[in-house]
Amino acid sequence: MSDELTYSFTSDDIKEVIDFCKNYHLEETKRSTGRTGSGPRGFGGEIDAFGPGKLNEIGISKIISKISNKECLVDNEIYSNYQVGQNVKPDIIKINDNEKLRDPKLYIEIKPFFQNDEWLGMRADQIESIERIHSNKLDDTYLIFGEILYDDEKNQKQRDFLGAFLKSVMLDNNYSFNEFSNITDIKCKIHYAFSLNNLKALGHLYPKGGIIPQTTFKIAKQIFNKSGNMWKGKRKIKNLEGEKNIQAYTIDGTELDCGNFKFKGEALLIGDDNKEYKNYLYFNKHTTLENEYFGCFDFKKGDAIFFNIFNKLEGLQGSGLKNIDDWWFTINRLNQLIKEEKIDNTKKTINKIAEQI
Repeated sequence: MSDELTYSFTSDDIKEVIDFCKNYHLEETKRSTGRTGSGPRGFGGEIDAFGPGKLNEIGISKIISKISNKECLVDNEIYSNYQVGQNVKPDIIKINDNEKLRDPKLYIEIKPFFQNDEWLGMRADQIESIERIHSNKLDDTYLIFGEILYDDEKNQKQRDFLGAFLKSVMLDNNYSFNEFSNITDIKCKIHYAFSLNNLKALGHLYPKGGIIPQTTFKIAKQIFNKSGNMWKGKRKIKNLEGEKNIQAYTIDGTELDCGNFKFKGEALLIGDDNKEYKNYLYFNKHTTLENEYFGCFDFKKGDAIFFNIFNKLEGLQGSGLKNIDDWWFTINRLNQLIKEEKIDNTKKTINKIAEQI
């Protein structure tokens, strides 16, 4: 992991995180319950809740510091609940430039990245706060997404940064934390970085009261039987050939903007007798489906998919609808935009940030 966009943590970094969580825990205005109010949360719970995010901030600031040759400082101040509601501050709050502290010239938002992420972006109310309070920084606002990972052979439970910290500081020979990872095996890696302007121009608003659509197509297996005939309950709707726009509906027949695709190839559109709007596509040759929400998908001859927009919130507790407004890219679409050079790649963006911050 010698990548320029990867940082190896030190014991001082871990101590900085623990100190932040300790100070948060001791702040009298902070509740001792989790965000859901499901029960009490002690010091250990607050380390689990806030530690990884703070570790990510430190790691990304260190990467930018190394590239820029300027020390980038994160905000470790603990604010009262009232102050939190009033403050809109970037995650990198000061720059030590040749032994002189100054404000950063860019507004940096640091976000977590996980390997199973399908969306990257920001809540609309956060963007509105930046637009309202830091209107002079709109063209200089960047989102950076980093992952905390472990460069060892430990299992998921052993890869715990609190365990790694205790392993490094416990000097009692009668007790050991050797099962946990070493601090030097904990890394931060930047996966994506783009500007707020990129997000607003090329991403999309997913509004409160709407669905969270699945970002990939489900594979359909039982379309034809061994004789080559359609299974009972399936029916041919029409052949699709050449280039055209086609619409994928939700299961209840709702037509959404994100369901409109550019089709190029050859396929059979198939319906389902049991559900009016449940459709399938069976591809007769190499075919692409593409739109500005989900990006481009390639299918080969013989592939079959469910051709519907499915709600990821369906079946979960609650209304099955979003409760906040979000601006998002899908990962697939973002990768396509980077490949097409409509958005700078991550390394180029980080170098630009390091130069201008």
